[in-house]
Amino acid sequence: MITPLDVPLQKINGEAYVPLRALAESLGAGVVWNEDDNSVYVKVRVSGSWCTVISVSCDYGEGGTKTMIAQKASG
Repeated sequence: MITPLDVPLQKINGEAYVPLRALAESLGAGVVWNEDDNSVYVKVRVSGSWCTVISVSCDYGEGGTKTMIAQKASG
């Protein structure tokens, strides 16, 4: 089944960028935003429990520069 994206794929400097929520949800994962620490968590269900597989945190530095750091969950 093909599901159109609300936000289109973007190509920047030869790299393809896909909206994280659309990609995660199409693979059956959940996406959670934590406003307290400006992070997004991608979670999958394993043996009946939700486990974080990727976390992306946003940091706004001097002058409003946004840095995004993606980390694969350990374990």
